[in-house]
Amino acid sequence: IGGGYTFAYSLLRKWQMPVGSCHLRLLAGGTAELSVGFLYNTRGSNNPAQARLALQLKPTVAADFDFRLFRRQQRPFTLHYEASAPLCGLMFSPNYGQSYYEIFSRGNYDHNCVPTTIASTPSLRQMLTLDFRALHTTWRIGYLGDWRQASVNNLKQHTYTHALVFGIVRRFRIEKL
Repeated sequence: IGGGYTFAYSLLRKWQMPVGSCHLRLLAGGTAELSVGFLYNTRGSNNPAQARLALQLKPTVAADFDFRLFRRQQRPFTLHYEASAPLCGLMFSPNYGQSYYEIFSRGNYDHNCVPTTIASTPSLRQMLTLDFRALHTTWRIGYLGDWRQASVNNLKQHTYTHALVFGIVRRFRIEKL
């Protein structure tokens, strides 16, 4: 049994290029991501429950391509692609064979907050979506591939996600006064 929550905040620089009657936007920048979660092994072990906590900084690239399917149609479509990979961060992990009882009750900390790099957490998150307007709202449907791996404190973690994305799009812009 497992669960998790990920919050990410990105600051991206945008470049716009007209391509015929369409528009291409290239975006690049960085993302700060906080992941919190748990995993519970129903078969039992030394640590049947595992806590997961990570803070990572990721370079991020994205591209948006605006187009119209039919020339007469007034509703534009946007094809969006985004990719990011962790560059550095901090991750909580017990040492191999160390129980949570030893960490939290007895206070035996043994390098449980581990700095991470691209070598210890080779991961990739990418998303390909199609945005369209309907009912005065911008909707998004697409694919999310999130491959996360970590090898810290002699423990390996692999989480592979292939997901159908469906949502509502909101864009925020910071303007200088």
